[in-house]
Amino acid sequence: MLVPLVLLMPIAIEAPAKAPVWKNSEIAISHAPMAVLSKTNGGTISFLLRISNAGKVDDCTVTESSGAQTLDDASCQVLKRYAVFEPARDASGGTIPGMFRTATSYQREPRTGSGTMMALTVLLARVPDSYQGPARAEVLFDATGHATDCSIVKSSGNVAIDRVACDQIRQQITISPPKTDSEQPATGLRWVETRFAASPS
Repeated sequence: MLVPLVLLMPIAIEAPAKAPVWKNSEIAISHAPMAVLSKTNGGTISFLLRISNAGKVDDCTVTESSGAQTLDDASCQVLKRYAVFEPARDASGGTIPGMFRTATSYQREPRTGSGTMMALTVLLARVPDSYQGPARAEVLFDATGHATDCSIVKSSGNVAIDRVACDQIRQQITISPPKTDSEQPATGLRWVETRFAASPS
């Protein structure tokens, strides 16, 4: 049975005064297109969503295809029909359209974690005392599968270490080159959790 493994952390790709907020991201699980899933091998899909000033998905573009058009289309239909957002707002507090990226992964069998979540361990000569835990980043990958944008969404507790996390992600992590039939550039979205540890003496 195919099981949807869904990352519940959409990211805004524009910077209004207040970015849209996805209010019911669990819908990707509760309304997963199971009839379509059963006829595919699953895969990872990255989406570019246009959110109206009423908080609905006006447009859904697949920037990374699962390899199955039917699955891509069905997943977009779920988002357009069920996703609810707090719309973006301008500086005066008025609602405005906004853009979001998000991603989901469907796998043949259940597994721990998500196909859109990745992990990296970085060894340092000394871990700063201010280090509190892994840094989590939202990362965009281009059509070659290389990281082009890295934003920290959960700090390690040390700004310098956070910067190292993004530097190491760019150097060490690639994904299978995303493919899309849309007019938008092929772009994959992943979340990367980077842990830091002291190298053995």
